[in-house]
Amino acid sequence: MSARAAYEDIDEWLWSPSPIEYLLSVWLLAFVFSVLLLLALVSIVGGARYSLVTVVMTAVGSATGVAIGLFAGREAIQ
Repeated sequence: MSARAAYEDIDEWLWSPSPIEYLLSVWLLAFVFSVLLLLALVSIVGGARYSLVTVVMTAVGSATGVAIGLFAGREAIQ
C-alpha cells in the first residue's frame, strides 16, 4: 500500500463517518457540553437544590435530542 492510498483511506475514514459513528460522536459532544453548561448554571443559581443525578439525566435528555435532530438533518440532506 502506498502512502497516498493510506492517506486516502484515513481521509475517507475521518471525513465520511458511518451513521452510527456520527450519531455517537454528536451525542458525546452534546452530552459533555450539556453537563458543563448545567454545572455552570447550577453553580450560579445555587447547587443546594440540584443533585448531580439531576444534572446528568438532564444532560442525557438534551444530548439525545440534539443527536437525533442533527442525525435526522444529516440523513435528510444526503
